[in-house]
Amino acid sequence: MKDKEGFLIILDLVKFKRFNEIYGRMYGDKILKILSVRISNIFKDYNPVISRLWSNTFAVFIPFILS
Repeated sequence: MKDKEGFLIILDLVKFKRFNEIYGRMYGDKILKILSVRISNIFKDYNPVISRLWSNTFAVFIPFILS
């Protein structure tokens, strides 16, 4: 795999575990899916790579576009 340069953004959802405790994992999973779609839409022009690292943490990698 070729090395890539770009930006790495780490998103940590503070107190998301508490949200799951109050509303249940079913709603928590729905919120996470909505969040991932919104993140994708925000950065769609930059070909992001989005990954869920832990239960409440996401990483977004945006490669540099060299022209």
